[in-house]
Amino acid sequence: MKNYEKLQELKPEIFKRLTGVKPHTFKAMLQECELHHEKKKAKGGKPNKLSVSTQILLMLEYYREYRSMAHMAFDYEVSEATVSRVIKEIERVLLSSGKFSLPSKKALNAKIKVFKIVAQKYRNRRKKFGLRFNLICALINWDRGFAVV
Repeated sequence: MKNYEKLQELKPEIFKRLTGVKPHTFKAMLQECELHHEKKKAKGGKPNKLSVSTQILLMLEYYREYRSMAHMAFDYEVSEATVSRVIKEIERVLLSSGKFSLPSKKALNAKIKVFKIVAQKYRNRRKKFGLRFNLICALINWDRGFAVV
């Protein structure tokens, strides 16, 4: 698809800034998903409207930008159900490959307990949720080596 072709032309730093993963990680994701796609389509069926690389970009964009599925469906010219199905399928394929993983709840909770922000009581639950959410994002970014501002 045109989006992936445009991204390949960019510097690795910009590629990572836009997608959240390095180009070699994206290529590894693409290889895993293409293997799964070949096995799936060997049985037959209707061809996908979105290429495998576009499906991965869709999933990364969903997790990176927290966009609604309605907006993504409009941009990719598919239905919301298709967006949801693609995200779940690509995530399942990548996690089942064993090469990619997400941090477990225990690992995140262990890191959160170190900070007093979460230990304090807040009357405003929304504020407490916002603080926890920002803290979790900061911890993940710090753990992955991103600059925390």
